[in-house]
Amino acid sequence: MRKRIEIVDKPKIFVSAGSPSTEAQEKFIEAIEQKLRDAGFEPQTVGRTRFAAEAPLKEIIQTINESVGAMIIAEERVYIESGTERRGGKNERALKDVKLTTPWNQIEAGMAYCKGLPVFVVMEEGVRQEGLLEPYDWIVLPIPFPFTTDSFVNVSFNDMFDAWKKKIAEKQAQKQQTAAQATAKANPADMTIGQILSSLKPAQLWATLGSMLVLLAGAFTLGSRLFMGH
Repeated sequence: MRKRIEIVDKPKIFVSAGSPSTEAQEKFIEAIEQKLRDAGFEPQTVGRTRFAAEAPLKEIIQTINESVGAMIIAEERVYIESGTERRGGKNERALKDVKLTTPWNQIEAGMAYCKGLPVFVVMEEGVRQEGLLEPYDWIVLPIPFPFTTDSFVNVSFNDMFDAWKKKIAEKQAQKQQTAAQATAKANPADMTIGQILSSLKPAQLWATLGSMLVLLAGAFTLGSRLFMGH
């Protein structure tokens, strides 16, 4: 007997990651992606695993809509050896050895949060924490660099990762409950036969189908007798 193979789509995680500049940054992204796969997720990054034929924002929106959570990987993109912030103002201050990440991390984190996805920010240690890269209603974890496979061991990554996964599970459970309640409140008069049947529990479904078969059999018998009577 041939065994049936079922293909189950893994829950997607939107991953915000800029193009890596160094081998250490690439290893960092790959390690996060593997962590996600090991946890049963499928990492999705526009420009890395998915590509846009037109405007990238449309593909980003589509990817976020398909995802259950967001992982923001913030790595150094710009290095300022020395500079000035708020130049010419009363709050002017000197900058020294400042690391900035790609602005897309901020944009995509905001989009994911507005969509209600649980957000987890992991960042190269030393990158400036500002805006959505600061802890607020999401988790932010700096990772020591240069990155090695032992970096996760030296920080509380696993505990924070588990907390983030728990948030995702809670969000999905809430969505399922809301959908079930909406189905239960639906007016049967506005529902198709398929929708009505799909909303029934297994026992209710079999009872309904059994009643329908009895009615059909009765109608067939009555019709036969009337026909024979003619």
